[in-house]
Formats: sequence, C-alpha cells, structure tokens
Amino acid sequence: MIRNLGWIAVGGLGIGIASLSLAYAIGGRDVDTFGFAERWTSNCGDSTGSRERRLAWDGGDSVELSLPGTVRLRAGEGNEIVVRGAPGPVDHVRVHGSRLTLSCRGRSGSLEVTLPGRAFQRIAIAGSGNLVMENVSQPELTLRISGSGSMRAQGAVDHLTVNVSGSGDARLGELLAKQATIHISGSGKVEASPKDQADISISGSGDVKLLTRPADLRSKVAGSGRITQAAEK
Repeated sequence: MIRNLGWIAVGGLGIGIASLSLAYAIGGRDVDTFGFAERWTSNCGDSTGSRERRLAWDGGDSVELSLPGTVRLRAGEGNEIVVRGAPGPVDHVRVHGSRLTLSCRGRSGSLEVTLPGRAFQRIAIAGSGNLVMENVSQPELTLRISGSGSMRAQGAVDHLTVNVSGSGDARLGELLAKQATIHISGSGKVEASPKDQADISISGSGDVKLLTRPADLRSKVAGSGRITQAAEK
C-alpha cells in the first residue's frame, strides 16, 4: 500500500512538471504572471531601440513615483508627462490618479520621465527611482523617499519638509530654504541648506548634513545617526 502511494506521488509530480513545461511552451512570458518564469524572461517587452510617449496629467499638485529610472522636473516647462526609453517599458508606464507606475516586472532598461512643469507641493518616491528637480520656486515643498531612491533639487522654497524611510539619498543643498523639517528613519542621507530654522529628527543610522548654520536648530537623534553643519565663518 505504501509503495503504491509512493508511486502515485512520484507520478503526480512528473505530471505537474510536464504540465508547467507545456504551459510555458504555449504561453511563454504570460506564465510569468504566476512567478514561474521570472528568472528567465521579462514581461516588459521590447528592450531595444527607443521611443517617446506623452501622457495626460490630471493628478493635481501631488505625485508618487513608483517606477525605476530618472524622473525630471523643470519648473515652468510643459504640461504633460513625457516618457522616453525602450519601447516595451515605455508602453507599460501608467498614470493612476497621482501615481506614476510601471505595470511590468523584469528589465525595464533606462527610463527617463519628464513631469509637467507645474509647482508640485508633494513628491514621493517609492522604490529605487531617481528624481532631479530644477528651477524650483514656491512657498512649500514636501519630499518623501520610501526605499533606496534618490533626489536632487535646485531652486528656492520657504518651507521644506523631507521624510526618508530606508536608505534613500536626498541631496538638496542647492535648494535654498528658509525653514526645513527633516526626518530620517533608517540609514538615509539628507543634505540641505536651511537659512532660518531647522527641525531634524533621526531614528537609526541616518545622516543629515547642513550646508548652512540656521539661527534656530532643533534636533533629536535615536541611534547612531548624526547631524553636521557647515563650519562657522
């Protein structure tokens, strides 16, 4: 009886393997939806050549970036999203309200996205994306990184708020701010240039570097994190 059950189990396993092989032969990369073929194939499509695609934007003054590649924002230029890169990944870029996502897994090549040149009040990165901002000029700006993403910005704001959760890197030394509120949870890094006031909190091993010496500096560090300032002149 036990021997018969053993042979039945072995036979069932063989049938299962054969079925998966047949399914992959017929369905190709569609099988990747279930995670079986992810190691061998990508469902992002054609990764050769280049293409440009334009998308309408109605997500208001907030945007969350959940896709790899470089995203650029230059204030005052354009009123739609422009996506450049390999044809397959470009076709998989989606806009869901205020979220910009990539609806495929696997190799996405080198994507470059240009945002509408409006004054975004809140910008967030989820994952490993890279954001570059130029000519920023507005009263308030809130930036958030969740993951290993990076940000660079140039311009001026009255009040800057930065939240980093994970190992993200925000290089904002060229973004002049009157006031800055900075919070790091994890091992992230923030570089900033607040003039009048800075409120900084670190939980973990994060690092905040101030290129200025604000008149009012408030700080709280829990862990091995550190805060450094520019040398007094």
